Amino acid sequence: MDEEKPMHFKCFVTGNSSVRRSSLSRVGFFDEDLTAYGGEDLELGYRLHLAGVPLYYAPEALSHHHHLRAFEPLCRLMQTYGKQSIPILLRKHPELDKVLRLDAIGAAALSPRHLAFRLALSPLIHYPIRWLTRWFVEYYVPGLFFSYLFWSSRTRGYLQTLQTR
Repeated sequence: MDEEKPMHFKCFVTGNSSVRRSSLSRVGFFDEDLTAYGGEDLELGYRLHLAGVPLYYAPEALSHHHHLRAFEPLCRLMQTYGKQSIPILLRKHPELDKVLRLDAIGAAALSPRHLAFRLALSPLIHYPIRWLTRWFVEYYVPGLFFSYLFWSSRTRGYLQTLQTR
């Protein structure tokens, strides 16, 4: 990671970040509409980005987070994020659909992008990766599996919300 180049706002995680109070006062603090798990850091980071506040990586700034969660409860939290927080985020900032990798939802049903999106969420892909991750979590699981499963859980939660509207 290049320390001289500003980071993307999606990397803003408040448990591991420092921002000038004047910048927070200018853009506002956490969005109090986001009361469920997830999305508050992304939303605040996005407003900082829109206000022109650059975010930099500082490798000497360490953060220790002593709140480990087991795999399945974390997947459930991601689903809550999708069900409860993402609708609020997208209502306020519809352009975040690309950052959340949800923009394929609106693509034409037979477009390659939409078909790949549906395939990625299909049980054919989801369940084997979840099974492998669950079985090998104490040994070694590629980070890509976790990224996929968190995205998948979040996205499935969001799609459930869309179906109930």
